Amino acid sequence: MEFEKQFSGAASTGETDSGVARRMTGRWLQFMQERPEGVYMMATCNSFKGIPDEFLRAGRWDGSPFYIGLPTVEEQIAIVSYYINKLKLKFDPEKDLPDMDNWTGAEIEACCEIANNLECDLKEASGYIIPQNKRGFKEAEELKEIAVNASFEKEVGKKRRLDKA
Repeated sequence: MEFEKQFSGAASTGETDSGVARRMTGRWLQFMQERPEGVYMMATCNSFKGIPDEFLRAGRWDGSPFYIGLPTVEEQIAIVSYYINKLKLKFDPEKDLPDMDNWTGAEIEACCEIANNLECDLKEASGYIIPQNKRGFKEAEELKEIAVNASFEKEVGKKRRLDKA
C-alpha cells in the first residue's frame, strides 16, 4: 500500500465523504498508539505530501525512515532475466537490452509484459515506458534526503549514547 494515498482525505471537512476519512485517520492513530504487543508498524510512500503530520511523529513507527533506490545495472539485468524466464521471451542480451536508466523494477517488469503481449523485443517495448523517476525525480531525491538524514541522526544519537556510557 502506498501510505500517502490511503489517507489523502484525512483533512476532510466531512462535506464530501460524511467525515469517513477523518474518522479513519483517528482510528489509525489510536491503533498506532495502543497497538497490541507483537505488532510491527511500517509503511511505504512515494511522497510525504498529504500525510498528516501526526502520522510522522516520532514513536509512531518501529523503524526510522529508509530509502530504497533504483536498481543498479546488475539488478536490472537480474530483473530482466527473471521475467524473460518467467514469460519465456526470446531475448538476445547483446541486441535486445533497452536503456533502463532510472527505471524501477516495476517498469522493467512492465516492459517485459509489453514485449510479451505485443510479441516484440524489449527495445521496442521500452518505447511504451515513461520512467516514474523522470516525472518525480525531485520528490524522489527529497525522500532520499529525509531517509538518509534520519538514519544519520539515529546513528549519531546512538554514538553519543555509547560515548556517554
